[in-house]
Amino acid sequence: MTIGSYASDYNQGQILKGLVEGEIPINLAAATLGPGSAALSVDAALAALWRRQGVGIPGPLLAQIGDSRHANGILAAAPSFGRTMQSAGSWIEFLTHGRVRAPVSYNKAVGGTGTVDLDGQITQVLALSARPTHCAILTGTNAINNAASATGLMSAMQGHFIAAWSRLRAEGIMPITCLDLPRQWSDTTLTAAVKRRLHNQLNVWLRQAATKYGSLLIDPIWKLTDPTKASGECLESLYYSEALKIHPGPAGGYIVGGLYKTLFESMGLPPRYVGLGRGDTYDATDNAQGNLIPDGGTMAQSGGTVSGANPPTGTVPLGWILRNDTGAASLTSCVGSLEARSDGPGNWFKVVATTNGSGPATVLIYNQSVFGLVVGDTIQFGVDLVFDSSSGVNQCAVSVQDRNAGGASVNLAQYAMQFGSSVDIGAFQGTFDGRAITDPLTLGASFAVVRHGISVQLNPSSSVTLRIGAAEMRKVLATV
Repeated sequence: MTIGSYASDYNQGQILKGLVEGEIPINLAAATLGPGSAALSVDAALAALWRRQGVGIPGPLLAQIGDSRHANGILAAAPSFGRTMQSAGSWIEFLTHGRVRAPVSYNKAVGGTGTVDLDGQITQVLALSARPTHCAILTGTNAINNAASATGLMSAMQGHFIAAWSRLRAEGIMPITCLDLPRQWSDTTLTAAVKRRLHNQLNVWLRQAATKYGSLLIDPIWKLTDPTKASGECLESLYYSEALKIHPGPAGGYIVGGLYKTLFESMGLPPRYVGLGRGDTYDATDNAQGNLIPDGGTMAQSGGTVSGANPPTGTVPLGWILRNDTGAASLTSCVGSLEARSDGPGNWFKVVATTNGSGPATVLIYNQSVFGLVVGDTIQFGVDLVFDSSSGVNQCAVSVQDRNAGGASVNLAQYAMQFGSSVDIGAFQGTFDGRAITDPLTLGASFAVVRHGISVQLNPSSSVTLRIGAAEMRKVLATV
């Protein structure tokens, strides 16, 4: 296939088509249309093209910059570390089943910052040893809220965005701009009414300018806005339980994450990974990164156990424990069963639990063992997780932890659907489907056993129906 001149829109399209279909070598296309070339509509797209069978382009690797609405996805509350699902960007990796990677270490957003701070955050992104293919941007609200005057504010913010888009594009990173999310405003130096108008003006400009300057765009505004409010402010049920609603909670973050998922899928993602099957087991010599979970994590056999006061009933897969982790009186029922999967190997492990009005209850699905591991080993845990229905979930987390001889957590890598009480964080997302992959965990000097699993805390008079499958716990030989 002849490339010809890259000045032609037709030839640009042909080059991209050839890349996708494997007709043009990657190095030839990159040399022809690398950063700084005249083909501005193609250069970042080349860097953003991801996994295609046989082409060899790595999967989407996402960085995040902006303010607290991204930064709140970082969990740092020793011994816990990892991510929470109560931010605008933290659902992306989960909802794409890990096909879009968004490591916590690639989240360079900082609470309280504004558009002027984007350049410094991009400098941190560019210092990452593996460059991201994409960078999600969410900012603007603090610049508006903290402004001493409206004069010159809009032009300054616009300049900051244009500079950020241009710098990322020049480095071969595709920016994805999220419109500034709706919120509640209050009178300060500027009145709430003026701030609302500036907020809307910024979003109108972002809609028009993002694609012009080479950024992809997602628009969650209407889904997060209360249609009953003439002010156009946010729908409170989707936000933190804070006096002034600014930050999306788990339910609001789920909506934004869904739009990112749709965007990435529209550009083509590889098929879902659903595990290697029962034969994939750890062997120190011949399969050093094999699955440490029995049966290759497929839930193929029964033989697990139940525990706790008023213990659960039903069937539990081999190598797992289903536990009532609270007092006997709170949990009305908890039943486990195995269901055949139609989209992958093995079974789903299904759990249905209900609580009465006497108090909260915690359902724990886990296992713990030495697993042949030693101090200094680094491991990672991942699992498919489906919430078919739920009401009154207070907290929920997928985790892997090293525990000392006394049973205390020393280090706890969490993928927290909800970290903290729903009274503080806001309503939990009732149904969802994705894959949680924890941050890598290095076993400390006091390591005695490793525990991996899922914990769900229910409020009084609540219920949950969930399924887990394709569980993996592996040694990590090289991290992102």
